[in-house]
Amino acid sequence: MGVWSNLFLGSWPIFLKGLTSFRRALMELLDKVQLNYDTTDQDIQDITDVCHQLLDVCILIGDLDTSILVNTWKVLKKLVTKHKDYIKDHLEVERLICHLCSSIESKLCLCIQLTSCGMNGSDDAHKGSLSTGDEAALAKMLKVMRFLVGHLVHLIKEYDGYYDKCIEDIYHFLLTIQSKLPPSPNSQKITSSAAQGLKSALLVVVEPLLSVLVANKIFANLVTKKTLAVKKEDQFSYCCLVASLVGIASKTTEDVFTYWVMPSNYPEEEHRLSLVEVLFKTFKMCVLENYLPVFLDGVMCNGKPLREVTFYEHVCTRICALVAATPVTCFPVVERCLLEKILEDDVLCALLAIDVWCFMARWGSAELCAGHVTVLTQLLLTLPSSEAAYIHLSLLIQRLVRLMAVEHQEGLLTSFPPSKEENIIVWRVFPLQDMPEVVKKKVCRLLVPLCIKVCHSRTKQSDEHDDILFRCLSCLHAVYNLSEVEQYVPPVHHSAIVGLVNDLWCDNVTETGVRFDSKVWCVLLDLSSTLLHVIQPEDFAKIISGLHTLLAKCSEMEVRDAAVHFLGKCGRKEIPEHLKSTVLGNITAMFSSLVSDQHWLVHHRAFQSVKAFAEEFVQGFFKLQLEKAEARERQISGDETLNEEIPMMDKGSRSRDKRAGDCGAPEAKRVKLHQNSCENKGEELYEKALKEMNISLSTISDLRKEFAPPPRIVEQLKEIQRRLQGFLSKSPNDET
Repeated sequence: MGVWSNLFLGSWPIFLKGLTSFRRALMELLDKVQLNYDTTDQDIQDITDVCHQLLDVCILIGDLDTSILVNTWKVLKKLVTKHKDYIKDHLEVERLICHLCSSIESKLCLCIQLTSCGMNGSDDAHKGSLSTGDEAALAKMLKVMRFLVGHLVHLIKEYDGYYDKCIEDIYHFLLTIQSKLPPSPNSQKITSSAAQGLKSALLVVVEPLLSVLVANKIFANLVTKKTLAVKKEDQFSYCCLVASLVGIASKTTEDVFTYWVMPSNYPEEEHRLSLVEVLFKTFKMCVLENYLPVFLDGVMCNGKPLREVTFYEHVCTRICALVAATPVTCFPVVERCLLEKILEDDVLCALLAIDVWCFMARWGSAELCAGHVTVLTQLLLTLPSSEAAYIHLSLLIQRLVRLMAVEHQEGLLTSFPPSKEENIIVWRVFPLQDMPEVVKKKVCRLLVPLCIKVCHSRTKQSDEHDDILFRCLSCLHAVYNLSEVEQYVPPVHHSAIVGLVNDLWCDNVTETGVRFDSKVWCVLLDLSSTLLHVIQPEDFAKIISGLHTLLAKCSEMEVRDAAVHFLGKCGRKEIPEHLKSTVLGNITAMFSSLVSDQHWLVHHRAFQSVKAFAEEFVQGFFKLQLEKAEARERQISGDETLNEEIPMMDKGSRSRDKRAGDCGAPEAKRVKLHQNSCENKGEELYEKALKEMNISLSTISDLRKEFAPPPRIVEQLKEIQRRLQGFLSKSPNDET
């Protein structure tokens, strides 16, 4: 056996040289073959057999000699192209295509093995890790792959309609090259230069192939059939494939577009999905790729360099192009599909559908946008506010109202009058801050008293009315988020809202229990924080006490998170001395509980809230103390100036100095009493200031035990320390 092996290896160069000469002679001979109208069936069969035998040679050679492989494929390509009209019904096109796909896939695997070998560190550290021989082998392999890929595209274009049996092989080939190369998360780590070379050799073929296959109904049936099963490692590739098809379908004829987007689904046929629905279905599978995020090449724009975009933008851009190209007959299908995704629980698909719908509103007419808002708002009135569909639809309506024409926004006052109780939910959703002044004014004057009335009536009823109370409080919160709310809400209504908030806290939080569900408490906390600057100190103390009781009895994460947000704003609220100890004690206890919360979000936001509270409280305290000190200094300075510059007058309108001159001696006793009075007054002022300072220092010390002070607060405390040291270092004579 060894003798035969040595003989074969030794004669291999001679064999290759002879084969090369034979190939050249064969090419010259085949070039002279001409088929015309006199060609017999035997001639056609002979030339077809030659093509099949050349394919066998390509399969036999494989990776033994790339030069012979490439030249043999050149001959084969020339033959099948030149004699296409004669041999197309006899040539085994499926066999040629399947071999090309499998050959390209095998060479891709070899390239990945070659470039990923020994890579254990970062890509930058291994850019030059390939040896010179490996680099040459990789370059040669890439060249062969580009050659074979070009033949594959050419063959599919030339023999369109003659390869239906291998459609599934082409489909799997497209999935494979996408999944094995970046940016697919399932691809192996290879050098960036190798990845770029492989992508330029293979991924560029996807668009040309799909441009041919998009008109193939068998391919359309395969991609869009409802029962299509996709492997987990191919889900990203499948979504990229469908996204590319969406972009290509938008440029096809109306017949092709309709076949993809609006399937007929006759009973005798396998059920198919709309291409838009297929894209959402596959997009839902790619949660990881959206959150990483994965970046792909964006759409080339004239005059701008190609940029990378997120996978979300990649998909959104193509489906928007499909919407822009949708004919009238298919438009209801697109609308229905988008609405179904918005009403589903999946957040990612809902956001994508909302973005596409907003593009549709901007692309269409103002009347279309207004019509959509009316229909969607009527649908919203039928949904419970606790469902995900309600939240998604609310977000869409908010964005669409901003896109409406001004006259259409004003028309909402007639379509959904704010004076009716059933429309409270509507004006809670509409973005009031972005609407015309006439709408703001009328809505505030009609909606605010209605909400107050409904709240007072509902709080006296059973807990089943919590949803109505939630909607009313949400409306009031939306009104008070307006930048110039005082211009729209009359003083009497403003006072009524403050009274309503106080009543809700006082009447519904007791030691025996709390009313309302979590969503009502959350919106009440939000409204309370908005009205914090107008709530009286005594009422504020009651709210803090009620919140303390609420947190002790309510364990919902949403309520605790809303409480964290509310407490973070309480630092700016001025607290009277007789309430300070109780209020600060409750706030400290609540912060201590929230910082130790088991939920990561509440725990994280509690630290942020403590920082915000401490900064606002300490700044407000020292600002108040400085203002008081400056006022006292001005008062004392004014008294001294008055004593020095304005002489005392007696009943006879004579100055004290003149009267003293007349008497010949000063009134020593009176002056002594005046000095004693000033000294006693100054001592009292000092004692009062020191008392307030001790209270504040005790508060700061208690805060220091619970929370580390931020650097800005430390610097302010050091500045106060320096001022105190300067005060103590001065002698009484320095003040004169």
